[in-house]
Amino acid sequence: MKGTGFSPYICPRKTDGALAPEGSESMQKRRRKLPFWNLKGRRKNLPFWGMLLIWLIMSAGFAAYSWFLVRQDELVAPRERVVWGTIHKMTHWKSNKAFYSFTFAGKEYHGNEIVPPDQYCCDVVVYLDPARPSTCSLVEFHHKSKQDRSVMKGCTYAAVGLAAALAFTLLLKWKRKKDALEAQAILLTNR
Repeated sequence: MKGTGFSPYICPRKTDGALAPEGSESMQKRRRKLPFWNLKGRRKNLPFWGMLLIWLIMSAGFAAYSWFLVRQDELVAPRERVVWGTIHKMTHWKSNKAFYSFTFAGKEYHGNEIVPPDQYCCDVVVYLDPARPSTCSLVEFHHKSKQDRSVMKGCTYAAVGLAAALAFTLLLKWKRKKDALEAQAILLTNR
């Protein structure tokens, strides 16, 4: 049936020149055969617990990444060096991003960072890791680790709250399903 524009998954089967009724057995069999990737015939809604699970994974991922940044900044902080750098470009679209360059041990390095809107000077202090000068910042690594730690704490609290909400939602769903099965069993025994 290729090229005819007819999809056997969506269109109901014709029986004696008439369309099969919506609740008929043949229509139900066709719906069961619908592959999971074909969403033309019906729209799948994401359940609330699925949305909570996605948010939980995202916030846990952000917390883990922030933890990595905190660890990296804490390792660099005791050995950081200070050099003079020059801002050679500023962008003012969506965020104030400064592109700067500096010289360390006879080599020129480049970096970029989001800065407050009032920092428009040409010469800046650059803090760097002497072992890897490409790891650099316009903010001291000690202060940067404090900022990253607050982001990590916020993401961790969000992840814990979402985990609790997910557990509560799944508990309610399980309880409703259990109550519905009990009600159905009572109806069947009363017949």
